[in-house]
Amino acid sequence: MGVKTKKIILSVIYTLLLIPSAGLSIFGFSRWRDFIAEGDSGMAAFTVKMGFLFLACALFFAGAIVYTWKRGFRAEEIYENSQNTPLFRRWFLREYEGIRQKWGRLRAVINAMRVLMTLVMLVNLIFWLEEGPGWGGFAILVLYVIIFWYLGHVSSYHKKFIRPLQAAVDRELPTDTEKEAFAGQILGRERREFLYQGTPGSMYCKGIVLPDYCFLRHPGKCCLIKNRDIRNVALDSRAYTAGPRLHVRSCYVMEIYTENGGEKPYFQAYFAKKEEMEKAASAIRETGLPAGADYLLR
Repeated sequence: MGVKTKKIILSVIYTLLLIPSAGLSIFGFSRWRDFIAEGDSGMAAFTVKMGFLFLACALFFAGAIVYTWKRGFRAEEIYENSQNTPLFRRWFLREYEGIRQKWGRLRAVINAMRVLMTLVMLVNLIFWLEEGPGWGGFAILVLYVIIFWYLGHVSSYHKKFIRPLQAAVDRELPTDTEKEAFAGQILGRERREFLYQGTPGSMYCKGIVLPDYCFLRHPGKCCLIKNRDIRNVALDSRAYTAGPRLHVRSCYVMEIYTENGGEKPYFQAYFAKKEEMEKAASAIRETGLPAGADYLLR
């Protein structure tokens, strides 16, 4: 199914929900005057509350339509119709599919929580309208909105993976020729792989060493380095705190320095065991460091 087809289907669904919500909101506000004229203050208050409720629903579905067309499925459509970089397009879409398969279950759970939160927010909105405007009920609704937004943020493929990946590609592979050269290597067999942690004690991610590139990606960060730009690789051990009681634990870290990166490491990879760090360092060493580059053992 193409990106445009997905957008059309979702837009139709949201529109079918938007139209009755907007209609009921308008009906509620319009009937308020009639009930006031008839002296039925109870029904007048009820129609106003329902008008606000369905107005909130209509705004939500309208926002969903705008989001779908302006931001939704951006990762898939970036290279969907690219004719100049077929290899890179093939790799990029495969990488995106791998992200979806690995994190899809967690995202489904978070989205289910967001659906439940939406129902809770609607119920709280009804109670808030029933009791009348108050700072306590308003603060609760704002808190729900913040949590709803945060859950969407942590479950976003684009923010956690695709945006850092795009930034690394734009920085290191600005031309179609470079994109195709990189894709040809990463889709080929001449590659070395190792597991590393983005932060001490976090889940393991895969690093890939190619004849001309190093590619490392974990949630929130992506590193794509041309091997010729590596200045030094530093190997070290460190202590960090973990757990509710702040236990002190040890880990190993590999820092990659580049020619234009200054004194700060361009990328840091963490390992629970020294053997894991040495395996990663060996993979980079065997690709052949540029002249003048070396390993710094601390």
